[in-house]
Amino acid sequence: RGFNAIERAYRNRVNEFGATLHLVDEKADNGPIIANVSTPLLPWFDLNRMHKISFAQKVYLALHLIDRLELHGNTDWIPAEENQTFHANPSLTSERIRDFYLKFIKREKIFAAT
Repeated sequence: RGFNAIERAYRNRVNEFGATLHLVDEKADNGPIIANVSTPLLPWFDLNRMHKISFAQKVYLALHLIDRLELHGNTDWIPAEENQTFHANPSLTSERIRDFYLKFIKREKIFAAT
């Protein structure tokens, strides 16, 4: 959570790092969660690789939001209360959006080992 989260995760060698899509409220990194994703922190990941993966995670969450908006045609599915959340690591239902994301991470070599 918060600023410099990737740097802190790298420094502390956490098991996983991720990103969360949530509604915004008056606090930083707070509010009802819509979706989240995580990736194991592998031994060969340097800070640059973690930032690339973090960016890909955020792109995925943005695509997840677009996917759900296209699927439902409204925002009624978004949780109204803080204790309501959706499953972690949601899958994209739109084949077009999923293909875009897979091409994006392949092109950027985001998950390839160095």
